Amino acid sequence: MVKFNQGDIVLIPYPYTDLSNTKKRPVVIISKDAINKQNFIVSKITSVIRNDQFTFSIKATDTEIKLRFKSEVRTNEIFTVHRSLIIKKLTSFEKESLKHLTEKIKEHISVN
Repeated sequence: MVKFNQGDIVLIPYPYTDLSNTKKRPVVIISKDAINKQNFIVSKITSVIRNDQFTFSIKATDTEIKLRFKSEVRTNEIFTVHRSLIIKKLTSFEKESLKHLTEKIKEHISVN
């Protein structure tokens, strides 16, 4: 069984909002390795740049292998994916960049 870790960018079939079909899209695994067994907590990655309060822009130096398109993590679009839906691993976030990403996500879910 392939091991996936926090910070891995993986490809999954992502449903359209009307659920009529799916499209292969990248997501980043944000759940801690200790709980990454059958289900993974992920956040959507998109090349549609919005630069709003939910944006974590991905720079070329943020990942082990540069992504094909300028992209951002949508830190407000978090969901769970079963291991069987993961098509393949694309790359991983560098440790320091992953730390900044998780801090950004925590801003949205922390108690005031």
